Amino acid sequence: MDVNSYKPGRVHSLLHDVTTSRAVARYAVKIKMVTGTYILQSNRASFNNSEIDPICLLCGDEPETLLHFFLKCEKLQVTRTNIMCKIEQCMYSCTGLKLCDLSDEELLQLILDVGKLETPQLRQLLKPYIRSDIEHHTRRLCYALHTKHYYLMSMLPTRKRNGL
Repeated sequence: MDVNSYKPGRVHSLLHDVTTSRAVARYAVKIKMVTGTYILQSNRASFNNSEIDPICLLCGDEPETLLHFFLKCEKLQVTRTNIMCKIEQCMYSCTGLKLCDLSDEELLQLILDVGKLETPQLRQLLKPYIRSDIEHHTRRLCYALHTKHYYLMSMLPTRKRNGL
């Protein structure tokens, strides 16, 4: 989270658009992801004393980190694609950048907190309304991936879901 842009007495840009109860539910999920308190399989493995495999239970390809969750898990690809296209349209319309021009880490940072990614060049190109649009779509992405992940995990057998 970009704490350098925070000023006492002002709302952080991540929380600027909380206007509806629907938005509050989406913000809660995104804030957990931004602050590192959203529990993924790799977190569960590091905090648990018993042997829990950090590998993603949905696809089984690699450890379930935020990077894997947002960008790589094949089981979440359908949910991810449409919203990522909207994010790319916003970025391209004002900066000329495509998401494929960003590294995975930069793309993850864009999803978690667009304000933190900004360089002086991007700050000049990213108008406040575009930044707000990108934030809206990344919030949608976080919530959509969260709900799809939760649904797919609920469909797994209990033994596998518990990491046994």
